[in-house]
Amino acid sequence: MENQEKESMIERLALSFFHKNTLTNFIVIIVTLAGILSFFSLGRLEDPEFTIKTAMVVTRYPGASPMEVEQEVSEPLEIAIQQIAELDDIRSTNRAGLSLIKVNLKESTRNKEIPQIWDILRKKILDASKNLPRGAETPIVADDFGQVYGHVLAITSDGHSYRDLENYAKDVKRRLSLVKDVSRVELWGEKVKVVYVNLNQHRLNALGLSAGTVLSTLTSQNKVVDVGTIKAGDSRLRMEVSGAFSSPKEIEELMIKPSFSDISNNKDKNLKNVQIKLKDIATIEETTLSPPMNIMRFNGLDSLAISISAAPKSNIVNLGNRLKEEVAKIKQELPAGINVEEIAWQGDLIDESINDFIINLIEALVIVAIVLTVSMGWRMGIVIGGQLLLTIFGTFIVMKLASIDMQRVSLGALIIAMGMMVDNAIVVAEGIFVRLQKGMDKINAIKETVGSTAYPLIGATFVAVLAFYPIYGNTSNVGEFCATMFMVIAISLIISWFLAILVAPLHTVSMINSNESGEELKESIWLQRYEKFLHLAIEYKKTFFLIMTLVLFSSFLSFKYVNKMFFPNSSRPQMILHYYGVEGTDIETVSNTLLNVEKDLKDYKNITVFSTFIGQGFPRFYLPMEPENVNPSYGVMIFNLKSSAVVQETYDYLNKYVKENVTGGLALVKKFTLGPGNTWTFEARFDGPYNADPEVLKSLAKQGEAILRKSPLVSIVRTDWREMVPKVKVDYSQKRGRLSTISRDDVINGLKKSF
Repeated sequence: MENQEKESMIERLALSFFHKNTLTNFIVIIVTLAGILSFFSLGRLEDPEFTIKTAMVVTRYPGASPMEVEQEVSEPLEIAIQQIAELDDIRSTNRAGLSLIKVNLKESTRNKEIPQIWDILRKKILDASKNLPRGAETPIVADDFGQVYGHVLAITSDGHSYRDLENYAKDVKRRLSLVKDVSRVELWGEKVKVVYVNLNQHRLNALGLSAGTVLSTLTSQNKVVDVGTIKAGDSRLRMEVSGAFSSPKEIEELMIKPSFSDISNNKDKNLKNVQIKLKDIATIEETTLSPPMNIMRFNGLDSLAISISAAPKSNIVNLGNRLKEEVAKIKQELPAGINVEEIAWQGDLIDESINDFIINLIEALVIVAIVLTVSMGWRMGIVIGGQLLLTIFGTFIVMKLASIDMQRVSLGALIIAMGMMVDNAIVVAEGIFVRLQKGMDKINAIKETVGSTAYPLIGATFVAVLAFYPIYGNTSNVGEFCATMFMVIAISLIISWFLAILVAPLHTVSMINSNESGEELKESIWLQRYEKFLHLAIEYKKTFFLIMTLVLFSSFLSFKYVNKMFFPNSSRPQMILHYYGVEGTDIETVSNTLLNVEKDLKDYKNITVFSTFIGQGFPRFYLPMEPENVNPSYGVMIFNLKSSAVVQETYDYLNKYVKENVTGGLALVKKFTLGPGNTWTFEARFDGPYNADPEVLKSLAKQGEAILRKSPLVSIVRTDWREMVPKVKVDYSQKRGRLSTISRDDVINGLKKSF
C-alpha cells in the first residue's frame, strides 16, 4: 500500500505539471533564462582549486658547510616540526649557508584545519630558533605554495640600463595592482642593488689607516638610532638626526678619521689631526650584487617577470580582458626599447576551454537530435534534445548557487554526463510514445509511464552517480582536484530525472501525434531490422552466447594494451625545459649554457616566444606544476608554442636537441600535465636508521641508478644528493696566529676583502 501511495503521488505530481501547462512552460522559460545568466556569471578557472598541503622553512646560515647546516640548523628544526600530529613527512635540502625544509602534511588533512596547522608550525619554529647557533638567521615559514599567478608578463629592456628596467617594472606593477579582481602582483628577477666600496690597500697602508676604521665609520654614519623625544609646549616631538647617506656621492665625501688603534699602531706617523675623504682611499661603485641571485631573459633580452594573482572566486576570463586593456595603455606610454610581453595568460586558455565546451555542447545536441530523429522521428529528437539543453541550464543554476566554478574538471563532468542525461528523458518520452501509438489516451499514457518508470529511473540515476563517488571520497589531492566531477554529474543527473518526470510528458504529448507515431513506428526500417536481429539471437541462442563470451574474454585480454594513466598530458600550448647543472656550477655558467640553447631554438618553427629563469623556478602560473627551489646551478625555459597541435612534435624535437647539444648537466623536457604532478615521474627513496652512514646510502642509490639506466623505458635518472662540490680550504694555525697576533677573524676578513 505504501508503494502504491508513493507511485500515485508521483503520478499525481506529473499530471499536475501536465494540466498546468502554462505554469510548466513558464518554469521552463525561467530555468532557461536563469541558466543562461548563471553560465555567464559563473567563475572561470583553468583548473579546480585545491589546497597545497606543503610549507617550506627557509633558514640562512652564512658561512656554514652543508654538513654544519644539516646538523646545527635543519636537525633541530626537524625535531620541532615532528611534533605536529598531521605531519606526513619532512624533506630537507642543505646547501652551503642555506637550509630548506619541506613540510608535507597528510593528504587526509582537512582544508579548513591547514591555516591553524601552519600557525602551530610557526610557533614550533620560533621556539626552536632560539637554540640555533649564533650566525643563523631567523627561519622563514612560507606556506603560500598554492598561490597561482595565472597571468605572467615579461618587461624587457633593449638598450636601457637595469635601473631603468626596474623602475618601469615597478610602475607597471603598481598600475596592475589597481585592476579589479587582482589579489597580488609580484616581480621575479629583481637584482639586489649594492654599493661597493673598493679600498686601495696601498693608500691605506701609506696613511696608517685600517679597513676596520673605514667600516666602523661607514656603519656609524648610516646607523638608524632612536634619538628620543622633546617636550615643546603641549606637544611632544620626535627628534631625528640628519646626515644619513642618500647617494653614492655622499659616501665619497665621508671624512675618515684615524681610530685610537690606528694611532697606537703607527706611532711614527702623526695621525691625531689627519682627516681624509673616503674617495681618496677608495672607489665607490653603485651596481647590483655579483654574482646575481637569479637571472631572467625573454626572447634573449634581459627582463623582469611581473606575475599577477587573481582574487578568490573571480572570473579569470574577465580579469584577463581587464589586464589586457591596462597593459595596452601602459605599452603606449613606455619608451622605445622597453616592452611588455605575455609569458602565460590564463584568461585566454580558459576562454578557449569554454568555447570548446560550447562547441562540444552544440555537437552533442546535434548528434542526439540526429540519432533520435533517425530512430524515433524528428519530434522525439526535438523533445529529448530540449530536455538535454534544459538539464544543462538547470545544472548551471545549481553550480552558481553551490559556488562551483567552470573549470577543466567541471566542464569535463558536464560532457561526460551528457550521454547519461538523455536516458531518463528517452525512457519517459518513449514510454508515452508507445502507449499513444497503441491508442491509449494522454492521461493514462502519462500516468502509466511515470508510475512504472519513475522509481527504476531514480534508482539507475543514483547508481550512475555513486559510480563517481570514490573520486569525491578520496582524501588525497587527486580527490580534491576531481571533487567537482562527482558533484556536477550528480547535480545534472538528478535534475534530468526531475525534468523527465515533470516536464517531458507535457512536451512529448504536445509534439507527438498518436496516429503519426503509429505509422512512423510501423514503417521504421531500423525497428524491423532490430526485431529480425532479436529473432535470430533467440533462435541461435547458444551461438549468440558463445560469441558474446568470446567478445568478453577478448576485451579482458586486449585491456593490457590500453595505455593507463589517471591524468593525461595537458593540451596547453607550452613546453618546459629543466636544466640541472653539476652541483656548484656558477649561475653565470648556467646562464651561458641556456643562452646557447636560446640562440639555437629562437628560429624553430613551432616556438613563438621563450622565457628563461635561472637560479630558481618560474612563478607558479600553473597550479599542478611545483617550481624549483633556490638553486644557482638550475635553470628553466618556458616555450610558448603556436598551437596545441604541435605539442608532441615539439616535444620530440626538443628531446633530440638536448641529447645532442646540451652538456655539462641534466636537461629534462616536460609537457604540462593535468592534475597534481611533479617534475619527476617516479621517485624512490633509500633511507636507514638515524646513524646511517651517508656513504652507504649513496652506494645504494648508485646501485639503484645503475639498474634503472639499463631499462629502455627510463630516460633520465638522478639523485637528490647530487654531486660533491669542491671547496678551497684555508688551514689556520692557532699557534702561529697567536705568535703573530693575527686572529682567525683577521684571516676571514682579509679573505672577504680579497674576493
